[in-house]
Amino acid sequence: LVILDNVDPFFVTRAIGSMQPQRTLVLVIAKSGATAETAATFMVVYDWLQKALGSETAKHIAVVTTKGLRYALKRFTLEKGSRGLSNEAVSSPVEVSVASGRVTFGSFNNVPKLTPHTVTLWSRLLKRLPDARLVLKAPSFKDEMAVRAFRGRFEREGIASDRIEFRGPVGLTDMMAEYADIDIALDPTPYNGGTTTCEALWMGVPTVTLVGPGFPERLSYSNLTNAGLPELAVHSVEDYVAALAFMRAHPEMSFFPYRATGSATLARLLQTPVQFWLQSIKGPLSGPD
Repeated sequence: LVILDNVDPFFVTRAIGSMQPQRTLVLVIAKSGATAETAATFMVVYDWLQKALGSETAKHIAVVTTKGLRYALKRFTLEKGSRGLSNEAVSSPVEVSVASGRVTFGSFNNVPKLTPHTVTLWSRLLKRLPDARLVLKAPSFKDEMAVRAFRGRFEREGIASDRIEFRGPVGLTDMMAEYADIDIALDPTPYNGGTTTCEALWMGVPTVTLVGPGFPERLSYSNLTNAGLPELAVHSVEDYVAALAFMRAHPEMSFFPYRATGSATLARLLQTPVQFWLQSIKGPLSGPD
């Protein structure tokens, strides 16, 4: 039994070198598969197995994870044909959204980014889509005073309080799992999400961003473009609201497909650091003197 309990490249290299692929079963246990350390280690081990076993690789992988196509490891078991054990109590958010006929927007950005302009913009969207709801999650929302303050701001914009859900902080794994409750992530303006946008994409949730001229207004634009999703970046308030309304009206053309491919699109963003990590295992990087 070999347990890969850290991402040190030398430890992983020695562990892999001590095993025979044909006699190895890789057991992956994770709630979503979205944690960076788990995902990076699994990518290295999977690459090692695939080079040695080819089409037989899936037979040497077993996955214990959470049910629902939004979760990366669950999608992996379906796409690759590996054995999988899921938590059957968790329903697919895709099915929930379709059944309810409602769309849930969300933002997991910190409170300082939720500027008055952002509140006005999102209120305009909620007025355009009266059946939509909004989930706001941030560490500050563990404080009831912060919740009351933001609830009041939306109410002054004409948005009923029962359409806004506030959530406080939890651990990283549980926080990532909460993306299962979100159909489309809203990017604040003029201070965009950075890591938050990447996390949403990793969990298969598209983020729509309003691009501006300054650096803070172009962070998500950069991430979305490099992930191959430039159509999710718009350049005017009117287009921001219109794009989200269109996505709500045409789920088959917009956000539902991303649920099954979110981790694949984000992989483009991770390609360079992952290649660097793999190279560090193989040997020193070569370059010009």
